[in-house]
Amino acid sequence: MNEVIEFPLKRTLERKLHDQMEVLDILYDELNAQHVMLNDLELNANNIEKNYNKLLAKYARMVGVDSIPIGFLQYSTEARIYLGENNQFEVSFDPEDEDEDEGEN
Repeated sequence: MNEVIEFPLKRTLERKLHDQMEVLDILYDELNAQHVMLNDLELNANNIEKNYNKLLAKYARMVGVDSIPIGFLQYSTEARIYLGENNQFEVSFDPEDEDEDEGEN
C-alpha cells in the first residue's frame, strides 16, 4: 500500500519538480541551439578545407610536392605523414582531381 504524503509536502515537491522542469526546458533549448551552431561551424570548416585543398593542389602543381612548406600541409585534409624508409618521417600530398579553376577565392 502507498504511503500517504502530507498535503504541504506533496505541494512543495510538485513545485520543485515544476521548477526543475522549467530549468531543464531552458537548458535543452540552449543545448539544441549550440548543436545547431556547432553543426554550422563544422559545415563552414569543411567547405573552407575543401577550398584550401584545391588552392594547395594548384600551388603544388606550380612548385612541386617536395617544395610545399610543411606549414601549408598542416591544414590540408589530403596531406599524409608516414614513416618511410630509414625510419624517417615523410610527407605526401595527393590532392583529389578537381577542376583547376575552382578554389580561386
